Amino acid sequence: MFYARFLQTVQRWPDGVALEMQHAPTAADPHPAVESYTYAELRTMAEAVGAWIASGKISGGARCAILAANSPRWTAAYIGIVASGNTAVPLDTAYKPEQLRKLLLDCGAVLLFVDDRNLDAARKAIEGLSIDLAMILGSGAAPELPNLDAMFAAGEQGFAPIIAAPEDTICILYTSGTTSDPKGVMLMHSNLVAEMESALAVIDLTRADALLGVLPLFHALAQMANLLIPLAIGARVVYLESLNTSELLRALHERKITVFCCVPQFFYLIHERVQKQINEKGKLTQAVFRMMMSTSRMARRVGLNPGKIFFRKVHELLGIQMRYLITGGSRFDVTVGRDLHAMGFNILQAYGLTETSGGACVTPPHDNLIGSIGQPFPGNQIEIHDPQPDADGHLVGELIIRGGIVMKGYYNRPDATAEVLRDGWFYSGDLGYKD
Repeated sequence: MFYARFLQTVQRWPDGVALEMQHAPTAADPHPAVESYTYAELRTMAEAVGAWIASGKISGGARCAILAANSPRWTAAYIGIVASGNTAVPLDTAYKPEQLRKLLLDCGAVLLFVDDRNLDAARKAIEGLSIDLAMILGSGAAPELPNLDAMFAAGEQGFAPIIAAPEDTICILYTSGTTSDPKGVMLMHSNLVAEMESALAVIDLTRADALLGVLPLFHALAQMANLLIPLAIGARVVYLESLNTSELLRALHERKITVFCCVPQFFYLIHERVQKQINEKGKLTQAVFRMMMSTSRMARRVGLNPGKIFFRKVHELLGIQMRYLITGGSRFDVTVGRDLHAMGFNILQAYGLTETSGGACVTPPHDNLIGSIGQPFPGNQIEIHDPQPDADGHLVGELIIRGGIVMKGYYNRPDATAEVLRDGWFYSGDLGYKD
């Protein structure tokens, strides 16, 4: 399903840039070149990985884990796993060896792709287990192990990709691996296709867009926003070798990013930076700033957006071509959202869970109410279960979700699955109300 969509993209735009890696400057190389891969090159890389996996007789939905930082090679490994008819299990790089071991045992992994940064943890985690290691990056750290460089050199070798059935599991994502009760969320190919189609029905993304992928790809939101959706429409994704504020801002500006999906904390930093600069100015500048904010707020209510002119320096900070800032993962501060909106940014708030393939709803660009999590993705439903009035008179209850985005269940956990999937609804455990 996903791989078939990816192949369509490759066939339409083989020479389009799919992935970029921005390398951090060093004393020896203060202006490093950007690592870039076209769609045709990404397909070749992924199918070389798929061919190597198939040559090892790994098939039939076997669990192949990934423990590495975001990179084009991470993506090639993921797609190669999927193309070989197996199930990807992206793992949190912050886990300790004992936590990794628990999850590898839980899912029954047979293969683990790892980079040099996480090699020691991986070796400790698989000690005594029948799990093969392969280097996704940094092959020099363990030249005795299979590595992607060798796979790329060997090529596809007549590899025939397996086009999965809708109900096949494409990935298992763990939601509570740091506890004694890890649960692996099984997402089907049909879940991810439903999520893609729903998101694209609400937000007008095209192959002209460029997305910055800073959220770790072992998160459902990042996997959807910075891998599955862009690669299905021919867009460009940029990853960072070094994740810090200066490199992030450099990427937003230099790589001409048009859509940026991130957790609220980053937007709080930008807001704080603007406020600090204004507070350091004189009273006249502060008064002018307040007047421009007020004027822009009123203008935005009637569909005008003078913020890009009034606050051009802020827009230049994030890239003048930015179309959408999308936030999710935790509650978003309404004051910050309204201020950024007044400054001329289209900031959308999403809500979802791993169990709903990432997003379940988002504020639509044409009806963007700051402070709301928006409307359910098309084709899906969200209801308030057992609503009770709160102190403000809102009828608050548990959010329950139904539709194609809802997971198959928790891997090997029928008990936990039965607790949250009832009568076709997923019981999220989150509270909310409808206004």
